[in-house]
Amino acid sequence: MSSSARNLFTTTYLPPEGTSNLLRYKYAGCDRSPIYRHILTPMNDFLIKWFPLWIAPNTITVTGLLLVVISHFVTCYYCPLLKGNPPAWVYILNGLCLFGYQTLDNLDGKQARRTGSSSPLGMFMDHACDAVNTTVSALTMASTLQTGTTVFSLLLLTNSVSVFMLNTWEEYYTGELVLPYVNGSTEGILVACALHFWTAFVGGSWWLHTVQIPLPFVPVTWVRPGGWLFQLDRLLGIHALPIVGGRVPSAYLPYNAILVLLMAAGAAMTCIGHILTVRQAVSGRGTRSD
Repeated sequence: MSSSARNLFTTTYLPPEGTSNLLRYKYAGCDRSPIYRHILTPMNDFLIKWFPLWIAPNTITVTGLLLVVISHFVTCYYCPLLKGNPPAWVYILNGLCLFGYQTLDNLDGKQARRTGSSSPLGMFMDHACDAVNTTVSALTMASTLQTGTTVFSLLLLTNSVSVFMLNTWEEYYTGELVLPYVNGSTEGILVACALHFWTAFVGGSWWLHTVQIPLPFVPVTWVRPGGWLFQLDRLLGIHALPIVGGRVPSAYLPYNAILVLLMAAGAAMTCIGHILTVRQAVSGRGTRSD
């Protein structure tokens, strides 16, 4: 074994004070979503009664992750480049597996409290599986939306990862994981499930239909060949600007691009909210220390 590989397994990542704090760690957080409180929670309270007490909470967590990983590999078979024409049952499988992940992700904590086995390791496993799912589910969604190897797939992945990262970053400074009234863990996953099911009904090619969007305030010279906006359009591989334009330039965006841009706007607002919350928490600490 090389020295670098040996150091990977022998290096101490937590100092002694960090280890002691880890043993005293207790999870604090809440989901303010009305859908979570009034629909998903009663459903999960009913479902958890059917789980035997001998099933470990971490087993439930990992099983949920395996569902989305399996559906992703099935999708990769039909859409290796995040674009293709899979049968309708693949989209249905994606939606069912993602909903199963969400359900099991809510049940693992209930099982831990039910069996008295809550631990920092369980919290770590939950967050680690959420982090993997954030990436895997975003790539599966890119295949469903037929964004292919374009900037929109990258943007879709960035939306998902940035919201998760900043939410966890906020927890580090505030000491609790608070999900807002509309959040990715609840409404975001349910919308993603609905998109998978909708695509099974209309077909993946539906997302490639284009909409003409007038650009009345954009100078024509920007969108003609040689213009900086036209060159940027070709560089990113969007091809939303036609080579020949009239007096009022227009962009032709497919449905999937419009949806991803709307998702990006929502993700940006969510990220700004997390940043402002952290700023307030840090300022509050500074005021108390003074």
